Amino acid sequence: MSAWKNRNPFRSLSLRHRVLLLNLVLFVFGALAVGIIQLSTHSSAAAINVAGRQRMLSQRVAKEALLAAQGMETRATLEKTIRLFESSHRSLLEGDAARGIQAVRDARALELLHEVERLWRRYRRAIEAYVAHPEPALLHEIHDLSPQVLSTMNAAVGRMEAIARQDTYAQAHRAQALIGGILGLALLLLLVNLGMLRHLAGVRDAMAHVERTSDLDSRLPVRGHDELSQLAASYNRLMARFREMLTGVLREALQAGTDAARMNHAGERMLAGVARQQQEIEQLSSATSEMAASIQEAARNVQQAAEAAGEAAQETRHGQETMSHALATIRKLKAQVDQAMEVIGELDSHSREIGQILEVISNIAEQTNLLALNAAIEAARAGEHGRGFAVVADEVRMLANRTQSSTRQIEEIIDKVRKSVGATVRAMEAAQREADTGSEQTTGADAALRRIHEAVETITRTSLQAAAAAEEQASVTEEINRNVHAIAEVAETSTRMAQETLDATRNISRRVEGLQEQAERFRIQDDVLEIEQAKGAHLGWRTRLSAFLDGRRT
Repeated sequence: MSAWKNRNPFRSLSLRHRVLLLNLVLFVFGALAVGIIQLSTHSSAAAINVAGRQRMLSQRVAKEALLAAQGMETRATLEKTIRLFESSHRSLLEGDAARGIQAVRDARALELLHEVERLWRRYRRAIEAYVAHPEPALLHEIHDLSPQVLSTMNAAVGRMEAIARQDTYAQAHRAQALIGGILGLALLLLLVNLGMLRHLAGVRDAMAHVERTSDLDSRLPVRGHDELSQLAASYNRLMARFREMLTGVLREALQAGTDAARMNHAGERMLAGVARQQQEIEQLSSATSEMAASIQEAARNVQQAAEAAGEAAQETRHGQETMSHALATIRKLKAQVDQAMEVIGELDSHSREIGQILEVISNIAEQTNLLALNAAIEAARAGEHGRGFAVVADEVRMLANRTQSSTRQIEEIIDKVRKSVGATVRAMEAAQREADTGSEQTTGADAALRRIHEAVETITRTSLQAAAAAEEQASVTEEINRNVHAIAEVAETSTRMAQETLDATRNISRRVEGLQEQAERFRIQDDVLEIEQAKGAHLGWRTRLSAFLDGRRT
């Protein structure tokens, strides 16, 4: 059984072709049933009517012959009636397509019609002779032949009516078989529609599950090769790519958070170093003003300041490298968000294609409804013979109405799917804007670090010059004092810039945490990612603990 299903050519057709094929076969069966019934009924009825009229014509000929012999009727009228009888008789024997009459094929009916023809020839000769020479013997012959022609024609009509009844019964059986086929096809069409609804309900439930739980590990079963199976496969690929993308975003965000925490720690150390440097410079300034003898000590203090500035420069370079890495990470995040936007756009395009297919199905249902209405009208015209087909036409129309109703429900479901896609697009656009903001702030922080590095290098050069001057000339204490004041101003500026850098680093950390919170709204099962999250949380806790122990607020 399963092997037959795999080889079934109907399952290899697309959903659209299945529905079109079933509707086409259903229409052909219905048209065939109507055509057979109408053709047989019309042909039999026409032949019987002509045969019945022949009986009347045979008697009218005798009446017109008597009137013509007495001069009360024209001979042309008599000849017209004779020609009408003979042409109608030929139509019964040979058939007449223009009048919808088929030739009689029954042997007994043909024998009776030939007997009528033989009697008619004698009957006609007697009538023509009587009209030419009205004699009693000819009138007596006419009176003898007229009942014979009438009785023989009655027998032929009776035989044709019996054959017509038999044909009607046979056509009724064939019509019942065709109606049974139509009902079977209608049931098959209903099963196809139910299968469509079942697939679409699965898609709807899966998307509702993702919307409700944000679980990106949910998948749809893929069975067959039709449009709904392709939709399920596209949905699974989309979820897989979306999951892969968000996993990468979370990893990069965790790494960015870790780097930001480290950069924050380095900035705090740099700020502390610059603060210590400023205090030492102030002490140096006081010392140069009070004691000229402590120039050597001042030189050593300046040397220490130069070393501190070198450390600060090294920390600043490290901060610049960390900031550049964070900027690259945010740019990768933005590129992945753009890729997700393209995938969601593809899902919206597939939803539009399904909407177009549903519109075709709705048009087919409307055409089926019109055909059923026309069939009901034709059945009403057929009278008693069309009553059974009228019931079938009503059932077909009801089935078309149910198909239209189901199509509208599917369109509503697809509309909900597209609204969900729109909500996802808006969320991704918000994430994209956040990434752009983070990139701009990171660029600003990088520029601030460069300025700090230049200022620290200036401090280092000035400190070295001050130390050399203190060792070479003790007489230039006042010059050294001025230089020390200049260094103090630079140190104050460095402190302020270091504080700004630290604030920018903390802002980046908050932005990264916000990005992590947005991405963590989705459920993703990934052991490596969970480990990275734990490591990031631990590092953040260590940073906050260190700041608390140092008496700083974070």
